[in-house]
Amino acid sequence: GGGGGGGVPMEEYPAIQNAVMGSVDMPVDESGGIQAFVADTVVDATGVAVVMSEEEQEKEEERNYIRKGLLAALVITVIIVAVAVPLTIKFSDPGTKTILLTEAPTFFTPAPTMLPTNMPSPNDYPDMVDTLWSISGPALMESGTPQNQALDWIARDDGANRSPFDSRFVQRYVLAVFYFSTGGDQWLDCVEGEQCNRGNYWLSGDDECTWGGIVCGETPADVFTINMGRSTGNGLEGTIPTELSAIPTLDALRIENNQIIGTIPTELGLLPRLTQLVAGNNQLVNPIPSELLDKGMLQILTLERNNFEGPIPDLSGARNLELLFLHQNDFSGEIPAFFGSLQNLELLDVSNNNLIGKIPRELADMSSLGAFYAVSNQLTGGVPVEVISSGSLHTLNLTDNSLTGTIPNSIGLMGSLIPQRQRRAIWLRDNDFFGTVPQTIGDIPDLTELVLDGNDLTGTMPASICSKDTGTTDKTFKLRLLVSDCAKVDCRCSAACVCSG
Repeated sequence: GGGGGGGVPMEEYPAIQNAVMGSVDMPVDESGGIQAFVADTVVDATGVAVVMSEEEQEKEEERNYIRKGLLAALVITVIIVAVAVPLTIKFSDPGTKTILLTEAPTFFTPAPTMLPTNMPSPNDYPDMVDTLWSISGPALMESGTPQNQALDWIARDDGANRSPFDSRFVQRYVLAVFYFSTGGDQWLDCVEGEQCNRGNYWLSGDDECTWGGIVCGETPADVFTINMGRSTGNGLEGTIPTELSAIPTLDALRIENNQIIGTIPTELGLLPRLTQLVAGNNQLVNPIPSELLDKGMLQILTLERNNFEGPIPDLSGARNLELLFLHQNDFSGEIPAFFGSLQNLELLDVSNNNLIGKIPRELADMSSLGAFYAVSNQLTGGVPVEVISSGSLHTLNLTDNSLTGTIPNSIGLMGSLIPQRQRRAIWLRDNDFFGTVPQTIGDIPDLTELVLDGNDLTGTMPASICSKDTGTTDKTFKLRLLVSDCAKVDCRCSAACVCSG
């Protein structure tokens, strides 16, 4: 990650924590789908139906099963080695399947050596492959891939026996791919066959909506949320599978505090309803795909404590963003002016990166911005008057930069447009500000934290600050923390004073 000094913990965002950590209790359809099994009719050469004994019928069904299984293997082999042209394949059942290959595979994958032994019906395996090929491509049949493991599980071991024609078959497969892609057998909770503290364990025969961390709608029971992030992580390792784009109802993906590597798939931009991507504290790398941002659906994007680097990409397409966490990465360059176009953004944290230059005046154009954190960067110049006096701003933390100049008197207007009570906090520690402390700071209502040490400020602490009522708890609306270099600006006139240096 980026520079030292520590990040801003989630506890400092109580409103954000509630928004991101909240859960929804919703009724769940646990039917697992409707299964239909249709027996074959055996006809002799004369066209007359033959009445068979029960033993003969079982043998005939077994022969049909084997024939269709071998045919499925042949079909798969043809698909893998075919050139990129449409192929029309006739199955033993009436009807024709047309498979379009958009790109010829560049490698040969051997056909499976055996067929699952517990398939929902003898006809379903070819249809499973046909349905899932368009989602996963050649990886579906490549031995050892998460996609192949998921296919093997849903065809061989899945107790739900869901038909590939079931509208929820694909989402069940995709969740299985997610399980294998992120090392599900090594998870801390909800491992297959083991106890799950939040529901049924994954890959159980129960409806997938009952698996731990999954939230679904009522009817139909489509997946809305995948929540595999916890405050201590859940032991996820691996990559985010592109197959998630095949769950069009997915609204929130939470995978924070794990060991996810690689990139954010561009395919997530295909999700029409995705509003939350919570992926902080992993090992993700560039890029942040524009496909994910330009739909304008995202409201929460948390990518803190990852390995992103270079200039902050253009996020202006994410016009509905409310929370943006980019702290503790390796972003460089200046804070982009396009942030000013994000009119719904309430919290912006770019702390602990390698950002340089001045704070853009355009931040003042963000009519909803309530909290701005830019701790431990290399910012220079003064703080724009328009920003520091923003009527919507209640929290400003610019600790550990190289900012200079005087603190403008207009700082007293900070948060003046907030209609309800809201704790205010100002952290200007470890910069190069000089001059005196403006008495207008004392006019800020509900000011709970004022941290000014590590600068070149002089003079006396204004009486308007000294006379503020003080408190000691996190819940107070009174001044609870006042820090200064007492040898330069003595704050001991207040019970909230902490002398530094």
